[in-house]
Amino acid sequence: MIFKSKKSFFFSVIILIIFYLVIFFNYDLFYYKAKKIYHKLPGDIKSVILLTFNKKSYKNIDNDYNISFLPETQLINFDYTVKDMSFDDGLFDYSRLYTYYIDILKNYVIITTRQGNFYKANIESIFEKKNKIEKIKFKTNIKIVEILDILIVDSSLFVSASRSIDNCKKLTIYQSKVEIDSNNLNFKIFKEFDECADSIGAGRMQPLTFKTNKGILISTGGSGLGKAKSVDYAQDDNSIFGKTIFIDFENNDHFVYSKGHRNVQGLFVKDNNVFATEHGPRGGDEFNKIIFEKNYGWPISSYGVPYDVKSPKYKRSHSRHGFQEPIYSFNPSIGISELYLIPSDFDENWENSILVTSLNGKKINRLQFQSNEYKDIVYVEPIYIGQRIRDIKYLKNKKTFLLALETYGELGVLVKKN
Repeated sequence: MIFKSKKSFFFSVIILIIFYLVIFFNYDLFYYKAKKIYHKLPGDIKSVILLTFNKKSYKNIDNDYNISFLPETQLINFDYTVKDMSFDDGLFDYSRLYTYYIDILKNYVIITTRQGNFYKANIESIFEKKNKIEKIKFKTNIKIVEILDILIVDSSLFVSASRSIDNCKKLTIYQSKVEIDSNNLNFKIFKEFDECADSIGAGRMQPLTFKTNKGILISTGGSGLGKAKSVDYAQDDNSIFGKTIFIDFENNDHFVYSKGHRNVQGLFVKDNNVFATEHGPRGGDEFNKIIFEKNYGWPISSYGVPYDVKSPKYKRSHSRHGFQEPIYSFNPSIGISELYLIPSDFDENWENSILVTSLNGKKINRLQFQSNEYKDIVYVEPIYIGQRIRDIKYLKNKKTFLLALETYGELGVLVKKN
């Protein structure tokens, strides 16, 4: 007999029943724990598991010919480490993600979760051998939820968020001074738009000087918003949605900078050049160079296809219908997210490059341009990370990229080797 006694048999049965009950009643917890264990396994073991359980074809086993994997890329080598952010504030309920945003202030990383918790971490601590990031939590005067992005300008922290008022959701930007020696944030409303929506998307922010006026450029989602489904807000000049909006610091006035956007999930401004990444429908994620008063075509033109087969098809060409063409369109979609323009002094091998991060794609895509005009893409190099990347920032003094990894609430640290 396998079991030495009836007692051990019944004990084993009870353990097995408990095991299945845990799976049945708390599948999300079980699935999350299993995924996290899998994520920590060596690459060879992951491959065996994929081939065994995920029905991957053995025919693809040689499909990594001439591909580099971190810490190597095609032209540059990196040291890559992943640090646990140790979010312990009820952020994760096993059915959602650790969505958070980062920015840099002096020698600190400012960290904000989508649910409205604010932290700071000393940059030097990131490079210590400890697995976990030590953070200090800010105390705030108000609770901000459904955060979409953060931006630090000088010593001010700006937070874009969706605010619900009497079943009306409004795009709201909060502002607080940040004093590194203090653990308090005192927010006030910097700008709240009057227009209501069923949901608020996009919300990415960048500082921008328009002519001589300093302010903020913010993206607003244009898909599935508004009171009437028959109205398309991205093409409606009377709506803020489906646009990029400039807000003047001096007088708080705003105007439409560009329109015809679906869901801009990444913004980057360099010397008044504005770059954006945008979610397409099924396919058609876009990298765009944003030009003042240009129309980017949504929902008339797209290189993606509708989710609903009964919906009208999009026009493929943008330019033939008076719209601005994307610089590059990702097909299939990668779940495009934030982007970062590589500084000129980073490495000559990555000169005239822009990093574009992704969610579902779980990788960085390096767009290599022909010149610093950033018009013509020579090639796209995928750099696989293995987690959803929500945000990316750069530490110039350390030639390091920080990645906000939202699958398991971790921080990716990508350090260029000398």
